[in-house]
Amino acid sequence: MKYKVIICLLLAIVFSACKKSNDAVPSSASIVGSWKLAESYNITIAGTQKTEADIAKPILLNFNTSLYSEATSGTVTRSGTYLLLDKYQYYPGYYASHVLKTDTVIRGTYAIHVGKPDTLLINSINQGPDNGSGSVYLRVK
Repeated sequence: MKYKVIICLLLAIVFSACKKSNDAVPSSASIVGSWKLAESYNITIAGTQKTEADIAKPILLNFNTSLYSEATSGTVTRSGTYLLLDKYQYYPGYYASHVLKTDTVIRGTYAIHVGKPDTLLINSINQGPDNGSGSVYLRVK
């Protein structure tokens, strides 16, 4: 009986001393980091068409504090500066908030959902019930 108690105590010490691996990407509400395309969608009068990302040709968006790059299968296809606009007038009297602008192009509205993993949504600005498009990205680092 005494040996069983000692063995149980030793096992408890061994298991509590083991280092837990944390390979998870830290969550953040910041756009800075790398994002991998998960899916895109188009909204038409006929309904919503979702397209899963091609795993053979991954698309990555990378953002630092002022620059971005977009790469397909490791080859950079676009790069330049970006801005996150709090308020953008897309038509006289019509405004959108949380707008992503890359170089001189308005990419759309963006939203970051913190989770495991974080999700970046980029949607067309004037999305309606029968028109619009968007993309869903997952944080990779």
